[in-house]
Amino acid sequence: FIYNPIMFFPFVSAPIVTLLIAAAAMKLGLVPLTITSVEWTTPIFLQGYEATGSISGAVLQGVNLVVAVLIYMPFVKLLDRRKEEQAREDMDKLVKTYQEAEKHNREINLTKLEGTSGALARVMVNELKGACENQKLYLLYQPQFNDDKEMFGAEALLRWKHEQYGMVYPPLIIKIAEEAGFLTELEKAIFLHAQQDILQMPDVVFSINVTAQSLRDDDFIETITNAYRELL
Repeated sequence: FIYNPIMFFPFVSAPIVTLLIAAAAMKLGLVPLTITSVEWTTPIFLQGYEATGSISGAVLQGVNLVVAVLIYMPFVKLLDRRKEEQAREDMDKLVKTYQEAEKHNREINLTKLEGTSGALARVMVNELKGACENQKLYLLYQPQFNDDKEMFGAEALLRWKHEQYGMVYPPLIIKIAEEAGFLTELEKAIFLHAQQDILQMPDVVFSINVTAQSLRDDDFIETITNAYRELL
């Protein structure tokens, strides 16, 4: 933390400023001079009181604490913004790597990549599992129109708004789930989610994209069959 260039200024300036405040307070007679040394493990405020033998010593510590926080605050916020920017840059890099593989129809295993992209892909596995369990994935519906410009249906589109990375590239969600071995479970959850929306809009023809891997799974086919029966 202290070796981060952003934090260098507050790390150096905060002790100097608080020292000058303490020296000025004692010089002006607002706080008595220290009369004894105090163990560093002594709680704040109690430490100031024991060192000076006066409540004003504790007040001085409170003032210096506030000043130090005010000095650090803008730099901590700047550091947080930089971390967010770096996280989004890492996500963009991972997405571009996958898009490049898609463009050239090249097989790629994102979770086995080296460097930041591979590390991020492995982190996304757990993040995606958590999002599925906590129902943070949702569906948007894209209207479908015929030649007469009449709406006849809607296509379900998977979306995931990550707290740190923002909107996640949908094909990346599928790819991560596939590599982690829970693609069928993910698509089953998507289908059941869409089923609830279908019940609310029975006159709309819904289209739901499903991978061949799920269609080869007997349990998934049974899930679709049971869901269809419920709609009848």
